Amino acid sequence: MIFYFSGTGNSLSVAKKLGSALEEEVVNVLHFRNETEVVCNDEVIGFVYPVYGSDSPRVFKEFLLKLKVPANSYCFAVGTMNKMDQHSFEYIDQALVNNGAKLSFAENFLMPGNCIPTEGLSEEWRLSTEAERAEKIAEAVKNREVNFTSPGKKTGPDFVQAAFGGSEAHKGFLTFIIKDTCTGCGLCAEMCPTKNICIEDGKAVHGSDCIACFSCFHWCPEKAVAFNSGMEVLDKRGQYTHPDVTAAMIIDGNWK
Repeated sequence: MIFYFSGTGNSLSVAKKLGSALEEEVVNVLHFRNETEVVCNDEVIGFVYPVYGSDSPRVFKEFLLKLKVPANSYCFAVGTMNKMDQHSFEYIDQALVNNGAKLSFAENFLMPGNCIPTEGLSEEWRLSTEAERAEKIAEAVKNREVNFTSPGKKTGPDFVQAAFGGSEAHKGFLTFIIKDTCTGCGLCAEMCPTKNICIEDGKAVHGSDCIACFSCFHWCPEKAVAFNSGMEVLDKRGQYTHPDVTAAMIIDGNWK
């Protein structure tokens, strides 16, 4: 089983490639949002997620606290990210240690950025080499390679809150301006993983439960959503969505 979450399509695309190569089912963690416990007895268990501020998304961490896996399962994690960062894997491992299990294999996976614009290697390189890099990870998983040493640490009381967007320090990234070009089509409300957006008087209105997936910004057909962070690097950035992923695929994965 491979569990994933995706906002702009990067993690969904990588998860599907890994699922195909490994012949493993690929499931969005949001399918379990109403469950109090999720039991997975598979021998191989994978996690594919976008890295937000050196961590996995809040909804992903909420899912991890529900997940129960066998102590002897082979667990691997793939973090899609703008630039190399190892810290998110430590949190995945902590949740697994709660069950007596551990993370065995972890891999950074460079993809185009959806927050800070892409740094270093070009977006073209990241997309053109995606399939090849996913195949290498699949081969490593098939061979049960180990490249992560678990510290054996369990989750702390702030495990979920520590995720990006969980503290007041991150709120500047999570406010938006809705332009007059908004038509009230409702696509952003459909895509939002926390149902944080509603349509009132023909315009999108954001609540306070944003997890920084930025689906609303990147998928808006009218480009009517703008960052309100006060940071030039964000306020001037353009839209990005994975070229092989559609809005319908994200919505179906989020709410099926």
